[in-house]
Amino acid sequence: AAAEVMTLLTGDPFFPGGMGEFHAPQNEFLVFEEGPSVDVTLQWATYRDASDQTSLSRIWGGIHPPADDIPGRLIGEKLGIAAFEKAERYFTGLIDGDAPPENVIVKVYPNPCVKGELLTVDLNQLTDGISVEIYNILGQRIQFSTLLPNLSLQQIELDGNALSSGVYFLRIKGTGWESTQKLLMLR
Repeated sequence: AAAEVMTLLTGDPFFPGGMGEFHAPQNEFLVFEEGPSVDVTLQWATYRDASDQTSLSRIWGGIHPPADDIPGRLIGEKLGIAAFEKAERYFTGLIDGDAPPENVIVKVYPNPCVKGELLTVDLNQLTDGISVEIYNILGQRIQFSTLLPNLSLQQIELDGNALSSGVYFLRIKGTGWESTQKLLMLR
């Protein structure tokens, strides 16, 4: 499930930079027993690779029976996609079947954005009462700005210097509408 969520969240099945790594130092990683007997660095190209390795380690460690492995992976794929779609509805405010706003089109660029670049939010029409909220992937609001309520705008520029590398969600609200856009910040 986590591999599906990460793929949908980042828009890419591969770890950033093409390789994910985890280092387990000798006899310092396991809490319940000694191990590993030597320093170990695990590497995966995709989130699915990491998930497959985790499944195998649970079997080898006696945590899960082998008979549950393949059915668990198939269910995990479905649950991961469903969980992401449900969470996305919370972020975009589409709970209880509310229709998305069709009259305002929002474009955020550059995306991905490199730290130091100005982030531009383009609207397809003049809009007033605009506020911009930025959330991290934990759902915590980390930035909020309300622009003058009587000011009509079609373009907003945001300074991305305060954002570290990662995935963010921009919630842009105007009078009678709102839109949530995914943003990837790079160093």
